Amino acid sequence: MSFIDAGEPSEPPYDDLASKLERMSESACPKWPSIYRVPEHLRQLNANAYTPWHVSIGPYHHNDQKYRVIEEHKVAYMKDLVSRAKIAKKGKVLSYSQKWESYVQEVKEMEPNARKYYAETIELSEEEFAKMLLIDGCFIVEFLCRKIQKLSKVRDEPTRTPIQDNEPPSRHRNFIPMYHFIDGVYKKWEPENDFIFQSTRTSFEVRRDLTLLENQLPYFVLERLFHLTFRAYYLTCEYEPTFSEIVYCAMRTSIPNIAHILSKEEVISETPPQRQRNTVPQANEDIIPMPSEPTCLCTINGRAMHEFRVPNATRLGKAGIHFRKSESPLLEINFDPNKGVLEMPVLIMWHHTETFFRNVMAYELYNHSTDGHKRTVSDYMCFMDDLIDTEEDVKQLVRHGIIQNWLESDNAVADLFNSITKHILANYSSYSDTCKKLNTFCNNAIRKGIAALRQDYFNQPWAIVYFISGVILQTTAAIIQAAFSVKNGK
Repeated sequence: MSFIDAGEPSEPPYDDLASKLERMSESACPKWPSIYRVPEHLRQLNANAYTPWHVSIGPYHHNDQKYRVIEEHKVAYMKDLVSRAKIAKKGKVLSYSQKWESYVQEVKEMEPNARKYYAETIELSEEEFAKMLLIDGCFIVEFLCRKIQKLSKVRDEPTRTPIQDNEPPSRHRNFIPMYHFIDGVYKKWEPENDFIFQSTRTSFEVRRDLTLLENQLPYFVLERLFHLTFRAYYLTCEYEPTFSEIVYCAMRTSIPNIAHILSKEEVISETPPQRQRNTVPQANEDIIPMPSEPTCLCTINGRAMHEFRVPNATRLGKAGIHFRKSESPLLEINFDPNKGVLEMPVLIMWHHTETFFRNVMAYELYNHSTDGHKRTVSDYMCFMDDLIDTEEDVKQLVRHGIIQNWLESDNAVADLFNSITKHILANYSSYSDTCKKLNTFCNNAIRKGIAALRQDYFNQPWAIVYFISGVILQTTAAIIQAAFSVKNGK
């Protein structure tokens, strides 16, 4: 049985696969939903940041006529993915129509549990919901693989985007086995004939749509569709990519154990997923049901909230703190009070930065680790909001290489940070020690006086000359005055 016309493309030869796809543990019923609509009070701040531009994924924007143009391309992507699959039963390679039935059966089995990942009651029939899972899920898997194939072809080109500029050449070398695997499957695919990949801008905007909170499928659905398609290829390849690694390579993300692509969308991390570790979420155990408030709005671990608010970058500089760019993941901020050095990794500001961070923070309102009240990205953005009040603070961070600004001005960056954390309650738990050390350093009276002296008198070479000259003149005048006093006394 098939609930849409899959078509019958010319069928390539397939190797025998005498094994059956194992049911994956992610299909276990989630304890709580993890895909929500954006709260209205956040949407009102910037509705565009939470709204798909090209493609709708999942039920929240399903059948919206604004996205009908891309629907036929989603179906085409689905058909191509099914064509690539190598599926055999009892030693016999399945025909295209038989493979199609395998995909249909797969999504029908996933449908009941997949529905429970959504916070709202979805008014779609079982068949309509399964059809949506199949089309949208296959589209995402095929898009990610095509994205990797495109990256493998352009990785040595001199023209780079803000996203690519955040990646040292070694990152691409780490992806070479992935590139070889995907190239073996997609070598006949031609980007110039692909509606989405004809334009770099369109492909980036589709990628952006896949990171929206309201535009998600349960991750286990994508993972099972990926394994159904590519499992047989592992028999003839030395490299066996996991779907987590596919997401990491295509989206430039690291993979924590959460429940959908947005939750795994950590452009903020430079660490690839560890192959030796289990990256499969067990029954979605790290999702909690409702937004959790900070330990207390005025205290953290018994200390006053003001201890965790830090001065802006300009004031920190005047207090004698030196900014230093690091190669660490974006969320890793360290302060050495002995050296007075605040180390921060590079943050690239471009036109999709606000969208990404707004959606991750909205996600963190409802989903985070059960090991406390951590809102990692929200804490980071609130820390940056403390550092940045005006464009002068931005200039300070740009000057030290901590911010790479692709926006129209430094003032635009300041405006973004001054507005993006509105209605976000951070508990600063991720940076409580760093904040306390910074404030202790700044409040040290002796150090503050030395820093002020350095700022006022030693920030320019000519100022040093004037200061020394002034000291010499005053000393000379004092000596002469003392000499005359002695002489007159006689």
